[in-house]
Amino acid sequence: MDRQQRYVRLRRGKGLGRRHAQHRFLRPVAPVADDDRLLATALWVYWGFGFDDARCDQGPLSTRPAQFNALACQVQRACETGTAIGKERYIGALQDIMRRFRSLATPTQVSRFTHAHRAWLSGVAWRIGNQALGRMPGLDDFLTMRLLSAGGEPTLAMLEIATGAEVPTRDLHRPAVRALTEMAMLVASLDNDRHSLHKELARDHADQNIYTVLMQEHIHVRTAASGVAAPAAMISALWRGGSRRPASGWPGCCRRIRCG
Repeated sequence: MDRQQRYVRLRRGKGLGRRHAQHRFLRPVAPVADDDRLLATALWVYWGFGFDDARCDQGPLSTRPAQFNALACQVQRACETGTAIGKERYIGALQDIMRRFRSLATPTQVSRFTHAHRAWLSGVAWRIGNQALGRMPGLDDFLTMRLLSAGGEPTLAMLEIATGAEVPTRDLHRPAVRALTEMAMLVASLDNDRHSLHKELARDHADQNIYTVLMQEHIHVRTAASGVAAPAAMISALWRGGSRRPASGWPGCCRRIRCG
């Protein structure tokens, strides 16, 4: 069963797909979410995987940045408004998910998600542009791009919808909270590179990941592999060493960081 079929089953509330998405992807990081919120966010997880596989990693648009950018703008508009029109099959599915989000979330939570969704698409466009040019980014550029293209921003924004916890804006944008949030996203992104490396090698699609980037920097593959675990240690050290916590809204910030 491909992801599009699983999405249809999940949207209809059929058991296997719904339980799989809820428990494997989201229940461990959003244990307090009720079924309606968990279902809505699980739908986007499947939608995102399907769109990424079919329109970003593979297919004719994966090396055509101009065409992909046009599609990305249509998709983003569909994320922002239910009146957007497009022939792309993923647009209608995304609008259905966004209607669910708007019925469950606050305007601030929805706005945060749409901004995060735009950030994700911008990172994917960056990656596709590199592919089209045959360009391997340097380490700094890659890490910046990976923070966007891995989908960490919409995932974290979506967790606020799933849990119903709206982190106060003044706390969300504190430098320490933002730094921890980005490091949490980076850990997940690099861990994804590690898990997906064999699949990408088999598909001859391993041109931009942390391993190829580090080896371009003349770092041996074994050293690169051990270095991927470093961000997790950085987060642990900062978490233990943080002596000052925001006066208000800290439980929401904790959940946001821990969910990464």
